[in-house]
Amino acid sequence: VPRADDTAALPGQPAGLGEISGVERWKSAAVFIPSHPSAAAPRMLVLQQRLDAADALVLYEELAGGTSEIRPFVQRVAGVIGGVWPVQGLRVWPVPEQRVAAAATLDESQRQALTQLLRPFDSPFERESIDLDKMLTDPNIDESKLTKEQLQQMKAEAAAKLLEKSDALFGKPSRRLLLARISQIGGNFELSMIQELQQIRVACLQEVVELSFSIDGKEAVGRLPLPESILSVQRSAVGDTLYWTAMSQFSRGEYGTAVQTFRNHRRQYPEDRNSLSALMNEAECLLEFGDPAGAAAVLAEADTDRNPERLRVQWLRSRLPTVAAEAPVAP
Repeated sequence: VPRADDTAALPGQPAGLGEISGVERWKSAAVFIPSHPSAAAPRMLVLQQRLDAADALVLYEELAGGTSEIRPFVQRVAGVIGGVWPVQGLRVWPVPEQRVAAAATLDESQRQALTQLLRPFDSPFERESIDLDKMLTDPNIDESKLTKEQLQQMKAEAAAKLLEKSDALFGKPSRRLLLARISQIGGNFELSMIQELQQIRVACLQEVVELSFSIDGKEAVGRLPLPESILSVQRSAVGDTLYWTAMSQFSRGEYGTAVQTFRNHRRQYPEDRNSLSALMNEAECLLEFGDPAGAAAVLAEADTDRNPERLRVQWLRSRLPTVAAEAPVAP
């Protein structure tokens, strides 16, 4: 909700709580900070974590304020929001804590679905060539007494088991990828982050894994196609990396480049769950770029029942210049 005197397509400053409460959609307005409740109640965190006295003292100084040079938590928030919203009315939105509690109560099928969902964070960078000979190591079997046909049969069985157990094909957890993703969520939009996303994208395009094995004492390398369960996860990850590359470019102010990346994302992945979000963000890029007519055309495409943010789309269209806003509404 913008201020009453702000008529720009993209609001420059949010309205105060009094103006927000006057909108029919929100009967009462409050400012929430997504945070763990203990972040605003340091004594609770000290009790939960059982911190050492020195660490607890520093933490309390940071969150509650005191004689040190560390700025209190509330002062930091006030420095960001300025005088738009009263700091005294800030509340904690315990969504992270609620999600942690909900995650602890998942049944087995939900846990498997969650594990599959998080697989894109594990697969790139850490998938190495698989050595079938090492997989055959069994202290109860003397391989010197086996015939060549028996050894080949064992290798074939090991390869079949490998396909059944997809964990080995997904690869080892990638600490590098996880840290890069956390850094991006934390607001890192440096050029190096875009390069990291591009490397993740390339790694997720892998469709085979190399198998090394020995034949008649000679080393050989074969290729094993990845199962569809893994490929489907990687396809989703590829679309995500392209979308987040565009978002990083958007945040860096590279509006022209971001528009092209958003369009590439929609063209390559028309059924991706972020396709409508890509349309809306592309429209904002075009507005920043000074192209309200182009933004109107994109918003008209996003103005559909399938878009959960349709109300926001229509609101943006209502603030466009009259000529630009005359684009037809999508059925």
